[in-house]
Amino acid sequence: MNPSQAMTVTVENEFATIEEATAILLEKMPGSKVARLLATLQVGAGDYVKTRDQLFAGETVDTLLDQAKAAEQAQTARPCTMKITEDVREYAAEQAISEKDALNKGMEEKSKEFVERGADVYATACDKPWLAALAARG
Repeated sequence: MNPSQAMTVTVENEFATIEEATAILLEKMPGSKVARLLATLQVGAGDYVKTRDQLFAGETVDTLLDQAKAAEQAQTARPCTMKITEDVREYAAEQAISEKDALNKGMEEKSKEFVERGADVYATACDKPWLAALAARG
């Protein structure tokens, strides 16, 4: 091959590629998800401090903690609210009443049951199987 016809290829440093990809991901995803992805891919090379600063720009420990709590609460609450909705619909069908009336009637019945059981705010695992399951999960 003639030297004047030689093809030139520029190969970028892998760290530059990782930085570019991280910047693109940060435009579309929250920093916490990008961090999880990078950890999953085990991208441990490069400047950790710079990457951390990019991922969590403008965040404080308090804001990150609030986000983690909100995510955990949303994840925990979702199955409970779905179960409650399902129970209300079943109860309304059994009683042949509207869901709104079922809510009111159910609240009255649960209020009476609460008082009859001694108005104890704390339920034991024996009273609630789902509570025992949660306690077992740690």
